[in-house]
Order: sequence, then C-alpha cells, then structure tokens
Amino acid sequence: MNEQEGINQTYFLPNGFEGCVVINYNVKGAPPLKIENLSYFRNIKHNSRINLPY
Repeated sequence: MNEQEGINQTYFLPNGFEGCVVINYNVKGAPPLKIENLSYFRNIKHNSRINLPY
C-alpha cells in the first residue's frame, strides 16, 4: 500500500443535507484517490458510503 502522510480530506455536504455518510478506510480494491496539492475533496449528494484505499 502506498501511504501518504499529510493529505487533507474535505467532504462537502449540500445545504440542508439530511442523511448518513459512512467513510470506510483501508478498503482493498477501492479506486485510488485523486489528490491535488496534498488535498482530497469529495462532494456528497445523498446518503453515501465512501470506500477509500487508505
């Protein structure tokens, strides 16, 4: 596994969001993160389950 230290993770929820978001880390086979300038951003639109490789 390619571990990277110091990566900022930011999750954006829309105004008025109601629901649940589950973030699973270290999921084997999860797609790689698109990291730009040591940051990872993700927009959440509805109830979500997010699988991250690390």
